[in-house]
Amino acid sequence: MGRLVFVSGHSGAGKTTLAEGLKKHYGFVHFDGESWMCGLDPVAQSAVTPTQEMLANVPPERVALAKDMNENCYAKISAGQEPVHESYERFYAAMLKDVRACRAESEERNMVISHAPYLKIMRNYCRAQLGEDLTVLVINAPVTLLQARVKKRLEAFAAAQGKSLEEFVMQGNIPGKDTFDERMAAMMENVRGLSEGVTGDEPNTFEIEVTADMGPDAVLAAAFGCLGISEADANSD
Repeated sequence: MGRLVFVSGHSGAGKTTLAEGLKKHYGFVHFDGESWMCGLDPVAQSAVTPTQEMLANVPPERVALAKDMNENCYAKISAGQEPVHESYERFYAAMLKDVRACRAESEERNMVISHAPYLKIMRNYCRAQLGEDLTVLVINAPVTLLQARVKKRLEAFAAAQGKSLEEFVMQGNIPGKDTFDERMAAMMENVRGLSEGVTGDEPNTFEIEVTADMGPDAVLAAAFGCLGISEADANSD
């Protein structure tokens, strides 16, 4: 089997960009957890921003898993609360089952997964599912940078659905947030912290600190250092 890498980080940290860099320059298979969550092919449609038509065809069981994960894990983490263990375990059990199947089909090729197990307990669960040969890269970035990137991502989602940012933000139901400005402020407030720092008892786990002046190439170079990949090893397709 080829090596297996899990890139983690908050929305906007750059995990998908890094995974796509490993795919382009080192031939990794990229299993995109966000694409999987949206019902897309996580390999063939990695880094794809889903259209409204795509989202309308998400299997109901995947919708339920994503809703449970967002409400009982990510929302609670943003509020400073403990996530519901059963919720992230259900989500990752389903996703990582597909990762294992994809990895078996990919034979000797290296694979990188991108998703967001923010906390150490979530990373530990993923490691237990995938094995101790897993390498985890945790990307952390300043909150102000994450907020700017999240806004750009919302704009991309809106454009993919043929909507303005305001139309996209106002289409959902956010109790107590009736105006566009209130909803945007609430969304930015949710981007309030970093992934839990890496501790010494997490095997093969590395933290990459991203700053506003670091471009994708610099982040990729940092990942190469963590993974022991030299410039000579990387290809430049």
